[in-house]
Amino acid sequence: MLLDLVTHCFCIYHLFLLF
Repeated sequence: MLLDLVTHCFCIYHLFLLF
């Protein structure tokens, strides 16, 4: 549950870096 939240935040952060 916590790991899923971290993964979700990491994905958003990665997408933010791409733009």
